[in-house]
Amino acid sequence: MRRLGLPLLVPSLVVVLLVVIATACDGGAPDGSSPEPRVEVPEAALRRGPANLILISIDTLRADRLSLYGYERPTSPHLERFAEEAIVFDRFYHNGGATLPSHMTLMTSLRPGTHQVDPSGLRRLAPEHVTLAERLSEAGYRTGAFVDGGWMNGDFGFARGFEIYDDAGGRLAGLLPRATSWLYQHRADRFFLFLHSYDVHAELHDLPYKCPRGYHERYTGDLDVDFDGCRDDVCAERLLAIIDVGIRAGEFTLADRFSADELAYISALYDGCINYADDMLASFFAWLREAKLWDDSLIVVLSDHGEEFAERGRLLHHDIRGFEEIAHIPLMIKLPHSELGGRRIGALAAMVDVMPTLLDLLGLPPHPEAQGVSLVPAVVGDRTVRHAVSLGNALRTDRWKWIGNGAALYDLAGDPGERTDLARSQATTAAELAARLERLGAEDRAARAGADPAPAPVELEDDERAELEALGYVE
Repeated sequence: MRRLGLPLLVPSLVVVLLVVIATACDGGAPDGSSPEPRVEVPEAALRRGPANLILISIDTLRADRLSLYGYERPTSPHLERFAEEAIVFDRFYHNGGATLPSHMTLMTSLRPGTHQVDPSGLRRLAPEHVTLAERLSEAGYRTGAFVDGGWMNGDFGFARGFEIYDDAGGRLAGLLPRATSWLYQHRADRFFLFLHSYDVHAELHDLPYKCPRGYHERYTGDLDVDFDGCRDDVCAERLLAIIDVGIRAGEFTLADRFSADELAYISALYDGCINYADDMLASFFAWLREAKLWDDSLIVVLSDHGEEFAERGRLLHHDIRGFEEIAHIPLMIKLPHSELGGRRIGALAAMVDVMPTLLDLLGLPPHPEAQGVSLVPAVVGDRTVRHAVSLGNALRTDRWKWIGNGAALYDLAGDPGERTDLARSQATTAAELAARLERLGAEDRAARAGADPAPAPVELEDDERAELEALGYVE
């Protein structure tokens, strides 16, 4: 794996952790319903054109665990403040898959079924597909990425179009100083910065979710649990992954392995890590203001997928069926000069729509092979931009969720927890959604018909493969 780095520059501007007290704002529409009607903004009044772009992905961050999206714990006070200057999408979804395929969809506007970059084949992106970084580099942007490695290995195709693709990792505490050093070096240029962090993702050692001291206790203090993250010398995510395999095999249930308090403890650790990431983002945003880069930058914060905490009797995010806890993720877009800040968007949106939206906002031509659409019409008014979102093995409409590989139908309007299968009682709706999902699959097959059928595989180093095997990601 590539190990790139930059020396730290300008000590006075190196990121320091700031603890900022934010005033909580209204959570909008956390139940997924459309927000209150807004005054429509003429589309011509939305300024499009060159701007810096900062794209931030917090891996494994589910939307409903952010206080910004209505969660009862104050996990994201700084993102609530950010939302006062940004546009928040209340019903934003991934298009299927975990870290690798979801991020490749982000960077190409191609559904996973089309780009086919997934863990099972370890394939890299086919050369004929164009990435967001390549488009912006051609438009004259300086391009830099600082990511947490693993499935974000640049060899999968993520490095294409970036002048520097630093996948040495280090979580936000290590990534941000290198990123700000690069930004300061290019502060007079038009730039695209991509940041990716595993701070909220489950850990390989010790506790399942591990953040700096103080954050662990933030939401676990009232739980009398003696759990150090290990069982029989197996710890953290390795332990959870092994248990998940046993559950899938029908050998036992989650309740056989963890008590209710232990599950609550694991869940509370996750919330503490969200709070930590929120604080780190606040420090980065403060640096951008100090460096005079805030107003001229388009800043996007999102995630690739969520995480399960026993909603379906499992943990982690290996369940690919498309339920809300893994499919529903946050999306916040701050326009230059905080234009339209504070808007909540209730229209359905998906990861595949991000690249077209950013190109639209930056005043660049549309991406010809994009499978997504620009979300700008939803931003400036209450216009629907899509009637359904493909979740890989599932389809989500304004009201319904069809789980294809489970042949189950849920009415999200009356059953947001997806508990009552209506496939038999609503057979016509189920058949219609199944047919729509199959048509999308056919589109993916047609789109990849002319592509290289077997792009060169990515060769993982022994330690990388061993780590991913231990987590159940590769066979």
